[in-house]
Amino acid sequence: MKPRKPFKKGNKKPGYEANEFLNPQEFKPSGTSINDPESLEYKIKLSKKRIAFRHKAGRIYSVLIIAGILGVIVLIYMGISGYMSEFRENHNTVIILNTLEEENAMAVFIESGILHLKNSEIENAINNFKLALSIDPYNKTALYNITLAFSINCEINARNCEETFEYFERLKNLDEESVSEELEVRLVVIEEKIKRRRSE
Repeated sequence: MKPRKPFKKGNKKPGYEANEFLNPQEFKPSGTSINDPESLEYKIKLSKKRIAFRHKAGRIYSVLIIAGILGVIVLIYMGISGYMSEFRENHNTVIILNTLEEENAMAVFIESGILHLKNSEIENAINNFKLALSIDPYNKTALYNITLAFSINCEINARNCEETFEYFERLKNLDEESVSEELEVRLVVIEEKIKRRRSE
């Protein structure tokens, strides 16, 4: 069926034209005929089997895809967790090494400071104790010895007098038992000397 061309002259009535087929045999059903019911039933069974197979295959493919995605997720998770555990181990190792290095360095600074103090090298002793306190500001040994070094420098050279009392208070607040009688006596003597210097 096709529409008539507009404004076409002729005796035909307006509407649609119908084309007649020259070979009506073209539209006869080929293959299975209603007259062959066994063949038709066989083909229906085959068709049902194909549909069932496609349905099962679709389910299998879906399960395989989901399993693959889960496998990839598990592998990624295992890789990340392995990396994180390795990172934690390395980080803890670095912290332990750094702590050991700091403790060793602090011990070296304190021992060196005490040696300088015994040799009356006050400035070198003070510098070493300051380095030790930069690693651990609450180290009692370093605080005690730097207070002692400051008190000697204040008594002999009239230097670091304010620092002497400042570090003495820090040591006393940290641990009062760390303050020896000798150090307390020294501070009393230094305080008296400072008063005399100011009065002169």
